[in-house]
Amino acid sequence: MPPEKPDPLGAYVCAAARNLALKRRRSASASKRSEDLAVPFEELDQVLRSDDLEQRISARELGDCIERFVNTLDPVGKALFVRRYYLCQTAAEAAEAVGVSENNAFVKLSRIRKKLKNFLEKEGYVL
Repeated sequence: MPPEKPDPLGAYVCAAARNLALKRRRSASASKRSEDLAVPFEELDQVLRSDDLEQRISARELGDCIERFVNTLDPVGKALFVRRYYLCQTAAEAAEAVGVSENNAFVKLSRIRKKLKNFLEKEGYVL
């Protein structure tokens, strides 16, 4: 935690979780372990892929936009999204933690990715 209270705290916590997940992914790939952690990033890459995305917006603006989107989700959808894409859990682990079947989690995550793509497009991001 930094010496001063971060503004906003939610963005700090999400960034910290993302950085920990990326460190975990690098560690897994460095020791030739399973590449299961790459799957969540590949799924989101299909939604966020754009050559000029980084040129048009800063990471903070995109993070704020995604945070607004996540806040529109129902509690189960929000928990699945955060567990899958911020904590890099497998869909099975996220489903078990939330209390839904693995198949249901896959379907919900697929629908959430489509909604996220539509939401970002409505916000003016070219995907």
